[in-house]
Amino acid sequence: MNKFFYFFVFFIFLTSCSIIPKSRIDLTAKYSWHKQTLILNPKMLSFESEGELSLRVKGKHYNVLFEMFSKDEDKWRMEILGPFNMHLATIIINGNKAFVFHNDKWDNGLWRIVSQNTFGVFIPAKVLSAMVGGKFKINGQCTKINEGTLCREDIFSYYLIEKNNNLIEIRSVNVYLTRKKNHWIAVKNMKKSFEMIVNSTKQNLNIKDSLFQKPTKKEKNLLDEI
Repeated sequence: MNKFFYFFVFFIFLTSCSIIPKSRIDLTAKYSWHKQTLILNPKMLSFESEGELSLRVKGKHYNVLFEMFSKDEDKWRMEILGPFNMHLATIIINGNKAFVFHNDKWDNGLWRIVSQNTFGVFIPAKVLSAMVGGKFKINGQCTKINEGTLCREDIFSYYLIEKNNNLIEIRSVNVYLTRKKNHWIAVKNMKKSFEMIVNSTKQNLNIKDSLFQKPTKKEKNLLDEI
């Protein structure tokens, strides 16, 4: 009941909100960088999260629910659901590999390609986890700006962190993901790629490794292990 209510509210919200937000990171500005390591949400290495997604896949627009499970930054699983908890797809990341369950069959490939096909942009698994409040380590260079702390790293370039340690923007040259409260919007070449609303995230230390492998038994039984 709750998830269907979220789905309905999310659909109304997205259809009434089409403004593309501006990036808060100025790539043309000159900053005084210094080496720094930051860890956000250090206790959330193993967690579960749920929320809503607005996706544009192969020219079609989908509003769906998600449940996410992560064991560490390289082990990640997302269940894609429709109204009334109807299962639409499963996406598993294990390192650079990805497994996708859709239309009653499993496919596999590189996460970089699966991410591009699903979200319209490549999102490293650790960045996707950080977006929902999972543990996130930045090992690079940082500087103080008006909005908080700006850091840069090789994987996804730039991260903007508020003074309360909330990650509010991730940016590369032609892609940025910006956050307001619990609502993320991904923009690529000044067009929306996908949107995510995070409803809840909580620590879960009982997640099994089998959730991040291509199942050898029925999916229903595998999900019972969560």
